[in-house]
Amino acid sequence: MLESATKRITKGMTQAQVLQAIGSPRGSSSGDGKMRLTYDLQFAWGSSGRQFFVDLIDDKVVSAKIVQYGGEPNDDFWESAFLKDLKAGKELPN
Repeated sequence: MLESATKRITKGMTQAQVLQAIGSPRGSSSGDGKMRLTYDLQFAWGSSGRQFFVDLIDDKVVSAKIVQYGGEPNDDFWESAFLKDLKAGKELPN
């Protein structure tokens, strides 16, 4: 996928709209209503060494980012709301 295609993705799009706009991903992972689509970015003459990640929650795009090839974005996308609350110092429910 060429980098210019990444500009077609906007927050709120559905997975079907993403697939229609930029095609099928190289890979995906999902769980708990979340999904991450993974695309390899290319130049006209070969690989760019970067990947494009599209994150969806409940079938809606919440973020899209380009990162260097070989690693997931360093973020908390897969952390549960419970774990995020713990890290924020919120009290546990009784």
